[in-house]
Formats: sequence, C-alpha cells, structure tokens
Amino acid sequence: DNGNVSAVFSDASDVDYFKLSLKAGRIYHVRTDKENEGVIGAELFKDGSSTNLLNDSGNNTRYSGDNIKINFIPDSDADYYLKLTAPDGADAFEYKLYRRCICIGIL
Repeated sequence: DNGNVSAVFSDASDVDYFKLSLKAGRIYHVRTDKENEGVIGAELFKDGSSTNLLNDSGNNTRYSGDNIKINFIPDSDADYYLKLTAPDGADAFEYKLYRRCICIGIL
C-alpha cells in the first residue's frame, strides 16, 4: 500500500490522473513533492462517481508550500481516481506522488 511515482506536467493545461486501489479501514496519506512551480490542483473521485471527495469536510487536504498533502479514509474497498491539475502559468516540470497507508486497527 506504500509507494511513489514520478510524473511530468508538460504545461499549465496538463491534467494527470492516478488510479488508487484503496481499502476501507485504513488511513491513506497522499502527497506531492516538487519545487516552487505553483499550487497543483487536486480532486479525488470514487470509481463511477463524479463527486469530488476532497470537498467532504471529513477529509483533510492541505498545502505545504506548493505541495499537496491529503489524508483520506475510504468508506469501502474500491478504485479511486486522483486528478492533479498543473499550476496556472507553469512550464513543464517533474513531480513525485507518494502514497502511504496505515491500518486503523493498529492505532
């Protein structure tokens, strides 16, 4: 359940999607790591839904500098899609996406 991937935004109009197979009863920490390119936009959708789960007050999304830090607890085992949008006015740049998981049962 832990891992990372490198990705590239080619310009300010670029949008990247990541499929995340998540399990209920776990806390997922998802974050980006990049250098001063502006704020990346983030949305999270459960497979088959158009509702952005990051708008739910029960989920914590914050920014540290220009990096996103998301804490998310899925309500069921399912595939989720993370949509990341390039910052306004950005040129091409590489970033990393990290995912870490903690089983709630051991807390």
